Amino acid sequence: MDITTTIGKNIRQYRLQRGLKLETLAKEIAVSKATMSQIENGQAEITVRRIEKIAKVLEVEYNLLVTARVINMKPDMQYTADNTAYTTDIVLMEKILHLSEEILRLRSK
Repeated sequence: MDITTTIGKNIRQYRLQRGLKLETLAKEIAVSKATMSQIENGQAEITVRRIEKIAKVLEVEYNLLVTARVINMKPDMQYTADNTAYTTDIVLMEKILHLSEEILRLRSK
Protein backbone atom coordinates (compact mmCIF):
# COMPACT_ATOMS: atom_id res chain seq x y z
CA MET A 1 0.00 0.00 0.00
CA ASP A 2 1.46 3.40 -0.92
CA ILE A 3 1.60 6.40 1.41
CA THR A 4 -1.26 8.25 -0.33
CA THR A 5 -3.58 5.27 0.16
CA THR A 6 -2.42 4.81 3.76
CA ILE A 7 -3.09 8.44 4.61
CA GLY A 8 -6.52 8.31 2.97
CA LYS A 9 -7.55 5.19 4.85
CA ASN A 10 -6.32 6.66 8.14
CA ILE A 11 -8.24 9.88 7.54
CA ARG A 12 -11.43 7.91 6.82
CA GLN A 13 -10.99 5.75 9.93
CA TYR A 14 -10.46 8.72 12.25
CA ARG A 15 -13.29 10.67 10.59
CA LEU A 16 -15.68 7.76 11.12
CA GLN A 17 -14.40 7.27 14.65
CA ARG A 18 -15.24 10.92 15.38
CA GLY A 19 -18.65 10.57 13.75
CA LEU A 20 -17.93 13.28 11.16
CA LYS A 21 -19.56 13.27 7.76
CA LEU A 22 -17.35 13.54 4.69
CA GLU A 23 -18.96 16.90 3.84
CA THR A 24 -18.24 18.25 7.32
CA LEU A 25 -14.53 17.42 7.16
CA ALA A 26 -14.31 18.79 3.62
CA LYS A 27 -15.89 22.07 4.71
CA GLU A 28 -13.60 22.36 7.75
CA ILE A 29 -10.47 22.13 5.58
CA ALA A 30 -11.93 24.18 2.69
CA VAL A 31 -12.07 21.53 -0.04
CA SER A 32 -14.95 20.08 -1.99
CA LYS A 33 -16.68 16.88 -0.94
CA ALA A 34 -15.38 15.28 -4.16
CA THR A 35 -11.77 16.23 -3.33
CA MET A 36 -12.13 14.90 0.21
CA SER A 37 -13.50 11.64 -1.18
CA GLN A 38 -10.53 11.38 -3.56
CA ILE A 39 -8.13 11.97 -0.67
CA GLU A 40 -9.77 9.25 1.43
CA ASN A 41 -9.69 6.84 -1.51
CA GLY A 42 -6.00 7.48 -2.18
CA GLN A 43 -6.78 9.01 -5.56
CA ALA A 44 -5.45 12.49 -4.80
CA GLU A 45 -2.07 13.62 -3.55
CA ILE A 46 -2.21 15.48 -0.26
CA THR A 47 0.05 18.24 0.99
CA VAL A 48 1.67 18.34 4.41
CA ARG A 49 -0.29 21.48 5.27
CA ARG A 50 -3.57 19.75 4.41
CA ILE A 51 -2.59 16.74 6.55
CA GLU A 52 -1.97 19.13 9.44
CA LYS A 53 -5.39 20.80 8.93
CA ILE A 54 -7.15 17.43 8.82
CA ALA A 55 -5.29 16.24 11.93
CA LYS A 56 -6.39 19.37 13.78
CA VAL A 57 -10.05 18.87 12.82
CA LEU A 58 -9.88 15.16 13.73
CA GLU A 59 -8.03 16.01 16.96
CA VAL A 60 -5.16 13.59 16.28
CA GLU A 61 -1.43 14.04 15.79
CA TYR A 62 -0.50 14.26 12.11
CA ASN A 63 1.90 11.32 12.45
CA LEU A 64 -1.10 9.05 13.14
CA LEU A 65 -2.43 9.93 9.70
CA VAL A 66 0.80 9.00 7.90
CA THR A 67 1.66 5.81 9.80
CA ALA A 68 0.71 2.37 8.52
CA ARG A 69 -1.23 0.52 11.17
CA VAL A 70 -3.85 -2.11 11.63
CA ILE A 71 -7.03 -1.02 13.35
CA ASN A 72 -9.89 -3.38 13.97
CA MET A 73 -12.56 -0.69 13.86
CA LYS A 74 -16.27 -0.96 14.35
CA PRO A 75 -18.29 2.20 13.58
CA ASP A 76 -20.24 2.09 16.85
CA MET A 77 -17.18 1.97 19.13
CA GLN A 78 -14.59 4.51 20.28
CA TYR A 79 -10.87 3.87 19.88
CA THR A 80 -7.71 5.33 21.34
CA ALA A 81 -4.10 5.16 20.24
CA ASP A 82 -3.67 2.25 22.69
CA ASN A 83 -5.77 0.08 20.35
CA THR A 84 -3.47 0.75 17.42
CA ALA A 85 -0.99 -1.89 16.22
CA TYR A 86 1.83 -0.34 14.19
CA THR A 87 3.52 -2.15 11.33
CA THR A 88 7.14 -1.75 10.33
CA ASP A 89 7.38 -1.27 6.60
CA ILE A 90 10.82 0.12 5.74
CA VAL A 91 9.72 1.92 2.56
CA LEU A 92 6.74 3.46 4.29
CA MET A 93 8.84 4.52 7.26
CA GLU A 94 11.30 6.24 4.90
CA LYS A 95 8.42 8.15 3.33
CA ILE A 96 7.13 9.13 6.76
CA LEU A 97 10.56 10.40 7.75
CA HIS A 98 10.70 12.40 4.52
CA LEU A 99 7.29 13.95 5.28
CA SER A 100 8.37 14.75 8.83
CA GLU A 101 11.52 16.45 7.54
CA GLU A 102 9.41 18.46 5.10
CA ILE A 103 7.09 19.55 7.91
CA LEU A 104 10.04 20.67 10.02
CA ARG A 105 11.48 22.56 7.05
CA LEU A 106 8.18 24.32 6.37
CA ARG A 107 7.70 25.24 10.03
CA SER A 108 11.16 26.75 10.24
CA LYS A 109 10.42 29.24 7.45
